[in-house]
Amino acid sequence: MSSQNGFRMKKEYHKQQDKVQTKRQLLSANMQQNLKILQLNRQDLFSYLEEEMISNPLMIVEYSIDETPIQMDGMVNGVSGDYMMDTFIDQSVESLQMYLKKQIMCYRHTKIRDIMIGLLEYLEDNGYLELPSELELCQKFHCTSIELLDAITLMQQLEPVGICARSLRECWLIQIDQDLEAPDLAYVIVESYFDELIHRNFNQIASELDVSTEVIMTIVAYYRRLTVNPGHLLMDVTEEYVYPDIYITQEGHEDFSIVYNREQMPILSFDEKYYQELTNQADTDSLKSYIKEMKSRYHFVFQGLKKREQTLLIIAKTFVELQQKFFISQGQEKSPLTLQEVADHSDFHLSTISRAIQGKYFYTDFGVFSFTDLLFTPTLSNNLSQDLVKEQIKLIIESEDKNNPLSDQAIADRLANIQQVIARRTVAKYRVALGYASAKKRKIH
Repeated sequence: MSSQNGFRMKKEYHKQQDKVQTKRQLLSANMQQNLKILQLNRQDLFSYLEEEMISNPLMIVEYSIDETPIQMDGMVNGVSGDYMMDTFIDQSVESLQMYLKKQIMCYRHTKIRDIMIGLLEYLEDNGYLELPSELELCQKFHCTSIELLDAITLMQQLEPVGICARSLRECWLIQIDQDLEAPDLAYVIVESYFDELIHRNFNQIASELDVSTEVIMTIVAYYRRLTVNPGHLLMDVTEEYVYPDIYITQEGHEDFSIVYNREQMPILSFDEKYYQELTNQADTDSLKSYIKEMKSRYHFVFQGLKKREQTLLIIAKTFVELQQKFFISQGQEKSPLTLQEVADHSDFHLSTISRAIQGKYFYTDFGVFSFTDLLFTPTLSNNLSQDLVKEQIKLIIESEDKNNPLSDQAIADRLANIQQVIARRTVAKYRVALGYASAKKRKIH
């Protein structure tokens, strides 16, 4: 009898251990999701949510009907003037055009190549071609419709994959066509059932293709690997649109209002009706597991967005408290302030602060600024020379574990630890200038 009791106790112990382990894994996954969402700037966050919506049939992402840019008077990094929100951009489009033009010039000089160069005029910063009518283009370039189509087709063979598409559907078809590991039905679904895919009518697709819903779900998971903004793949070394996450306005001499910018932010909701339909129709354990995973992913993303808002508000409040001189003087003066002091005051880890403020901006009555602008160490030049930063990056890369090389974000975190706060994109730019490949390509297998 005692041996049976001992067996039961041991079995119960293992059950409890399994529950604890599962809970730890969920907490770890949740924390990673929160950190990922926290470090995304506003534009990257939009792209991330679009990808999540497409890959998760239970997630609904709705956007505000009002797409009018927010009027902003002031300055970004000391440049004064009156600007519309969507004019805060550098020459990313020009850089993308030049990148593609260099590839096009590798072709021999023909009429098709001239048309390709001309079509760069219609390239949007996200990598898509916004073209007028075929007739208008043929008249402009003095070409036939066949020559025009040949030029567009050749442009769609350029790097990065998916570039120069005229729609999301075409962008995905280009990527799938060039992916040797793409699932068999991935191309067919996008080509013939794109509307059904976007509207998440997976049962209809499965029925018409005579496959199980589980097969369709697997292919939908594959689509997560595809980019919706091929032009942004080249923006790692350039600046993007500046959309402030925080509004900071002065209400008294030392009183400030700190508000999270929810304007134009996507609204997430859970498709409970569709969840019930899928649950009732689930006839395999793997499909039931998939549905459960999609529900968990929705909650992870939803909680991550709430955590992002709360964290940025706390960090903004900390900056206002520690850097009042900046706000009272309307950007003319600064108090000495380090990243470590911000971390200590806010009770966040230094790496969390570093990730949170990279690529994040705040709006004031006297301009738009990056949170990194508020950091100031008198003993170091606040405008660190490029040579010094490059040397630090070189030392970090040379001393890294070659079996587990550091990502650009990890290098940025290392620099932040020694009070050299620069954006991940800047790290990437300097790394390339120094002749180092990405972390993935530096790894020794």
